[in-house]
Amino acid sequence: MRIGRWIPCLVGLVLAAGIGFVVHDDESIAKAEPQPAPIVAPRVLMLSGHPGSTQTQLMVASAGTNDTPKAIATLDHIPEAVVKGALLPGGNAALVIADTIPSRELSWAASLMIIEKGQPPRKLVEGVYHASRPLVTADGRVFVQRGKAGKNLSVDGHHLAMRVDDLSIDEVDLATGSTRSILSWKGYETHLAASIEHEIIVYRVGPQGADLVAIHADTRQLRVVVPSWPPMARDFSVDEPARAIVVQQLGEGPVRQWVVERIDVDTGKRQVLATSPHLDLVPYAFPDGSVLVNPADRRGPRRLGASHGIQGLDGPGVMWLRATSEDRAWMTGTWAIPGSLPVGIVVRASDGKVVTVPRVEGHRVEILGLAGGAW
Repeated sequence: MRIGRWIPCLVGLVLAAGIGFVVHDDESIAKAEPQPAPIVAPRVLMLSGHPGSTQTQLMVASAGTNDTPKAIATLDHIPEAVVKGALLPGGNAALVIADTIPSRELSWAASLMIIEKGQPPRKLVEGVYHASRPLVTADGRVFVQRGKAGKNLSVDGHHLAMRVDDLSIDEVDLATGSTRSILSWKGYETHLAASIEHEIIVYRVGPQGADLVAIHADTRQLRVVVPSWPPMARDFSVDEPARAIVVQQLGEGPVRQWVVERIDVDTGKRQVLATSPHLDLVPYAFPDGSVLVNPADRRGPRRLGASHGIQGLDGPGVMWLRATSEDRAWMTGTWAIPGSLPVGIVVRASDGKVVTVPRVEGHRVEILGLAGGAW
């Protein structure tokens, strides 16, 4: 009888102990599971302003936080100006091109300005190409597209659609604003595509078509990389491991599609990487040689030739990368969702993880690059 009375109690204790052990064990396992570490992204410098305003602010922002971006300086320009820029190596000075000269035709109405900590914006040169960006080399040399409007040509009294201008690629002395031309040419447009070692890669469009040339920054010696192709190239970036340029171009042939090409700057060899009926492929070469594209299916950006994709973005949109950090660990740019203003982003090169930059509500944004310690 005594044993009988104790059996239920013993069973209850054993079950209770077992249940308690199982719960404790599950919690231990849960606690042992590794949690993804938060991404600590570097700060960025960006241009921000209301669309249509006569002022744009240079701001510093901490990606991946909710901290309000801090205004550093204010740029004055004409209404509806396009404002773009780049950073000097180290990220402690910004170079900005903005339309500053009132004109009926804005082709050469922009100026190059420099902004340094504690100093107001300082104008360096005028007559810079509208909506262009300065090209900054790895050793801090600065080049811009400049020109003067040519005469309106006519045939039998009818004006031609395109005007031939006097064009130049100029190196700018940041201390004095003086310039040195490395290329003078007559045509429709010259575009600073990239710099690779001592050469400046320039895309040219004129009455005879388009080509891609390389100019030695010191000797001004010019060599042709691509002698002829359709005059619709855009979105250039450098594939450093391959000594190549990645670019979006209008394809040749009966079916006119947009193509992403990799072009060897030594041989001119062209390789097609992707095609789309849309012009927003917006390619960008990652430091490892993989290439970002925005495919035609609009399901988000992809990396061609990479084991990791792009992580941290939801829904359709277009990623537009524009700068890589000096240590090749990060890229910066914008993420645009149809119907809304773009937001700034920072992308980790190793795995494609994305963090967003806090926005200023109602402002357009142009990401210049990663901020240096001076800011």
